[in-house]
Amino acid sequence: MTETLHELQSIISQHFGVPMADLDPERTMEAFGLDSLGVIELMFNIEDHFGIKLPEDGPKVSTLNELARWVDSVRVATGIAS
Repeated sequence: MTETLHELQSIISQHFGVPMADLDPERTMEAFGLDSLGVIELMFNIEDHFGIKLPEDGPKVSTLNELARWVDSVRVATGIAS
């Protein structure tokens, strides 16, 4: 498990009340009860936590693993290595 993935799981658990044990990296955001508004809120939380700006035209991600890879790629592109 990557550090970014673990941090994302922690963010979701803290802000959305999903138990860490339920945050399977291969499940979709919807499986965690995050609707489109919840996903937007999560993106703001991610930006604040990692000190990055996620591009609005980023790739469509559906699982936590995909989200972790995208966050890592943005961090590398902005010089904030993971």
